[in-house]
Amino acid sequence: MKGEQLAFVKDDGITLADGNTVTSHSFQTALFPRNTPSREITQLSPDELQFMATNEILDEADIHFTQKEKVTLSKFIDPIADVDKLMASELTQECLLIKGRNGTLNDMIQLIEASLTADSKADANISTIE
Repeated sequence: MKGEQLAFVKDDGITLADGNTVTSHSFQTALFPRNTPSREITQLSPDELQFMATNEILDEADIHFTQKEKVTLSKFIDPIADVDKLMASELTQECLLIKGRNGTLNDMIQLIEASLTADSKADANISTIE
């Protein structure tokens, strides 16, 4: 079908296929933040620890969104944050990782749309099983 885009979501990243173009994004993130006392680590969830570790890496790499990227991405991310703050923060981190790999704003939007599609399909599968 013309204009159809396929997304393959795997544990190690996401692959987008549009026509004859295939774009792969792999996300390698640290699992634990550095210089965090063990007492604090035991009080945080694995998701919180990974979030903190990824933020450390992004801060060190000095990767930031432009104003245009912030405005555009907030149209997608803000409604997600109203429902699922963790998913919104993960998508924001993944967009920063894409930017760090010289990805475009369009690449970031495609990632968000593909993630939402994959998430809604997973929800549909869960509701049909219940």
